[in-house]
Amino acid sequence: RILEIAEQSQLEPTEYTTGTKPRFFSPTGINKIFTRRGINNKKKRVLCFANNKGGVGKSSCAINTACMLASMGFKVLVIDGDPQSNLTSFLLNDKSEIKGNLLNIVQKTASFKTCTINVAMNLDLIPSDLNNEHLFLQLSQNAHRNILKKLIEPLEYDFIIWDCNPSISVLNQNIYLSCTDIFIVTAAEQWGHDGVMITHQLIETL
Repeated sequence: RILEIAEQSQLEPTEYTTGTKPRFFSPTGINKIFTRRGINNKKKRVLCFANNKGGVGKSSCAINTACMLASMGFKVLVIDGDPQSNLTSFLLNDKSEIKGNLLNIVQKTASFKTCTINVAMNLDLIPSDLNNEHLFLQLSQNAHRNILKKLIEPLEYDFIIWDCNPSISVLNQNIYLSCTDIFIVTAAEQWGHDGVMITHQLIETL
C-alpha cells in the first residue's frame, strides 16, 4: 500500500531491491506521503505501549516508535511512566541533566518546560526515576482520573508517547485515559497473553 501511495505521489525511492519495484523510501519521502494524505494535519496523537506483564517489550516499542517518528520530521515527546526508568536510561547518557520528572509536574513543583530534555533532533524526554513510585499514591488520593490528560493537552507535539509500568495501577489508568491510541505489547508466551487479557479488560472498563 505504501508503494501505491508513493507512486500516486510521484515520489522517487532512495533504494531498490533486486526486483523491479522500489521498497525503501527516505524519512523525508514518507513524510511527504503523510503530508499529501493529510495525516500531518491531524491533531496530535497520544500513544502508549501497555501490558500488565513486565518484560514483553513495551519500552523497546516506545523507543523505536519515537525514534522512527522523530526521524521522519515529527515533533515527539516521550514520557517515561515507569519508576524502573529503563527508557530514560536508554535515551539519556547523563543523569545530571534531569531537573524533574512526572511526579514533580503532577505536584506542580515543576513544569513540563523545566523537566523536558531534548535527547535528539525532534525528540524530547520527560525522564523517570525511583521517586516516581510516589506517583501511585499521589494519583490515588485524587478520584479524578483525567489528571494526566489535562496536563498534556496544552503541549505542542505531533506525537506524545508514554512508556507504561507493568501494572493495573491508578497511574496506568490515568495514562490510558490520556491516549488516542493504545498498543498492548506481548511476547508469545502464556503469561504475556494473560497480561493482554487483563490490560484489555481494564481499558474496556475505563
